[in-house]
Amino acid sequence: MKNPKVLSDNIISKLGYKLEDIKKIRNTHTNTLKEFRSKPPEMVIAESRMTNTIRFTDGYTLKIKKGKRYLLDLLLFIDGYHAKLFKPTNRFIKYFKFWKGENLNNKKILCWVYGGGIGDLFFVQPVLRYIKKKYPKSIIALVYPARHSIFTKHWDFIDELYSSPVSDIPFMSSDYHLHFDGIINKCVESEKINVYKILAKWVNLDIPNKELKPLQKIDMNRVEKCKKILHGWNLNVPFLILQLRASTIHRTPRPEFWLNLLNGLVNKGISVVFVDQPKESFTIDALIKKCNRPDLVYNFSPYSKDMGDAMAMIFLSKLVVSIDTGLIHIASAIGKPTYGIYGPFPGKIRLETYDKCNWIDAPCDCAPCMSHSYSSCKHAIRGYPICYDKININKLVNNILEECKIKPL
Repeated sequence: MKNPKVLSDNIISKLGYKLEDIKKIRNTHTNTLKEFRSKPPEMVIAESRMTNTIRFTDGYTLKIKKGKRYLLDLLLFIDGYHAKLFKPTNRFIKYFKFWKGENLNNKKILCWVYGGGIGDLFFVQPVLRYIKKKYPKSIIALVYPARHSIFTKHWDFIDELYSSPVSDIPFMSSDYHLHFDGIINKCVESEKINVYKILAKWVNLDIPNKELKPLQKIDMNRVEKCKKILHGWNLNVPFLILQLRASTIHRTPRPEFWLNLLNGLVNKGISVVFVDQPKESFTIDALIKKCNRPDLVYNFSPYSKDMGDAMAMIFLSKLVVSIDTGLIHIASAIGKPTYGIYGPFPGKIRLETYDKCNWIDAPCDCAPCMSHSYSSCKHAIRGYPICYDKININKLVNNILEECKIKPL
């Protein structure tokens, strides 16, 4: 929590929390999953005081109605409480029933991933698929960030989909509940074990390694759209996909790193396509102009309406080269070869279970620092972490060429 004193003891008691529960929540990090299980989820059910529209930083909105109850993460409730949008209830603590491996056939389980990016959503997918495989007559409901609907609408193993925040009706109508938020970034044990393996351990399921990877269907109409764009570029040779940035600057190499890597690739005659949001077009164009062979580099970001378009372009590529972003997980989910560039934490804890995937770890004295923070690296230069600067670009280029099997011109 940003401020452990934002709620009075009176409000805490109205939410149904005991004093020892609040101490566990405020002590945000635990060493083991066992300790993490002893913490109550940082969730509440709150009642709306008014009819209003909440606007989120990612562009999505939530229309709330006076007197209706909503399942909220604790931080959103705190903001809403101080804005006089919500009043507390004890319904979450009173009715929360954590799934401990009970038979789910003919039962309903509500799972939620309230925070995080694309990767965080994909990380839980193999667990949910396996639960459905083990209990085919179960009803699996998933609450997820609305911005990720481009992926979840194809997840046919999910019976009910809800974008977050959601009313308390799915929560109250479920026999069991399962949450994933905080395991990756608030449990020290997750710093040593691959993310898919730690989540399988969280639910006490012995999931085979071959099933510990996401699977994603793709819209072939979008693939045809991307083929037309490639035709317009006269790009009819194998190409690589690159993405410049992660969701935080703490996991993003500085522009000079990308220029050196880009020059290393184009000097070998390799064609490169950059993928990102349209708003990043100017930054990408500026980088392309600085490289040795701009004629071999293409900017797809102006054409990319959403991640569905990015998936389609990835589908047509030879290899995806990415730092720790959702892109590398998407690529693996649709069966494309991937190469990861990792600094703050080792590639193994993200990519170990993927097929056709390799990575390089930054050989830096302070890496891995295991930081998921939105603040910059304490050794940062101009805000960018220094670990990526220690990667040998020639070695990286040769590794990439070996992975994609493209012969240099």
